[in-house]
Amino acid sequence: MTWVYLDDRFPDHPKVEAAGGDAAWLFIAGLCFANHQLTGGRILKRKVPGLTDRKQSGRLAARLVEVGLWEDDGDAYLIHDYDTWNRGAAERSKKAKNAARTRWGNTPPIHPIEQSNGQCSEHAPSTRGVLETCEAGKKQPDAALKLVEPDIFDEFWDAYPRKVGKPAARKAWSRVAAEHPAVMAGVAAWSAAWARDGTADRFVPHPSTWLTDRRWENAPPAPTRRPPPPAAAEDGVAEYLRRRGVTA
Repeated sequence: MTWVYLDDRFPDHPKVEAAGGDAAWLFIAGLCFANHQLTGGRILKRKVPGLTDRKQSGRLAARLVEVGLWEDDGDAYLIHDYDTWNRGAAERSKKAKNAARTRWGNTPPIHPIEQSNGQCSEHAPSTRGVLETCEAGKKQPDAALKLVEPDIFDEFWDAYPRKVGKPAARKAWSRVAAEHPAVMAGVAAWSAAWARDGTADRFVPHPSTWLTDRRWENAPPAPTRRPPPPAAAEDGVAEYLRRRGVTA
């Protein structure tokens, strides 16, 4: 099974708002079709009526072209910037082979994308996070239509000391995933402070609250200087007697 990821700001994108609800649904259906059929973002015009139950699919397709979400390519439509934010057939096949190697052997997986001097290579240490273009100087696609890999949430979840409300935490994470280096640095600093002060688990904020309030932007509190423990009661009595010349 494969997946199509949409930025959670997709409904608010100006092109989507201009297209309207029915045309936006056709765009999503076309995105799923192209991803499942490995068409590289190309949708034959004769296939469009079967993508949705909305009436006048031809008019909706024309609207997508008009607002710039689709491009007219003769007998087909091309999804705008599809190749930038979606894995192609070759890359998906390579990823499946890497997963098999990792599962059944000791060969480390080969990561498919590395941005180096504007060129792509196959030796990247990680492809997590927002997918970036590998072509130097290439026009950046619409920000609200870019895809985000979901696996970096697990890095946050493993590092955060209080494990509660995971679905809510994942939702909150989706809004700040692009800032994950700063978020992870904040998690490390706050976790160290909580451990240093012996903070009880119930006083550590829920992870969703910590993310929503952007608390990684605040420095953790400095260590509190605790007063020395009071002298034992018997020491006080002994001092009182000594001052009055009473010996035991």
